[in-house]
Amino acid sequence: MPSTIFPGRDGVLFARVTIAIDTSGSVTIGEIRAMCSEVMHCLECYESNGQGMEIEVLYCDTEVHHTEVLSSGDMPYQNAKGGGGGTDFAPVMTHINDGELEEEESACLIYMTDGYCHSFGEEPPMEVLWMLVGEGAMSVSEFKPPFGKVAQMKISA
Repeated sequence: MPSTIFPGRDGVLFARVTIAIDTSGSVTIGEIRAMCSEVMHCLECYESNGQGMEIEVLYCDTEVHHTEVLSSGDMPYQNAKGGGGGTDFAPVMTHINDGELEEEESACLIYMTDGYCHSFGEEPPMEVLWMLVGEGAMSVSEFKPPFGKVAQMKISA
């Protein structure tokens, strides 16, 4: 997970990260749970190293349905489930570009998705990592976003 490191009076501070979780109909509830689990794992890793960190999570399909800011010990949105509809990446980019993030500006966006969408919206003013998740997800060689980097996340059964 990319992160920006800033020196501070109390040591090293990590910049805020925003994660978008695709809750469209093509993503299974098991895959959504795996994405939420990965968010929690990231928070636990920073906490175990003595670093405080918050992650803003956006749950979305053709629109941003729910947002929350999580820190270590928080549980992700308990009702996160597949939206049953299509996927559109543009609403998340609009949410970010219009300054609708909860608090401070994020250093990067990690968009967890199966990749089945071609509507990307305008590039946000931060680095973007497209994380392809799930057994049915597009491959890194198939998914060609107009901005950002692409990686694959394997889910173990």
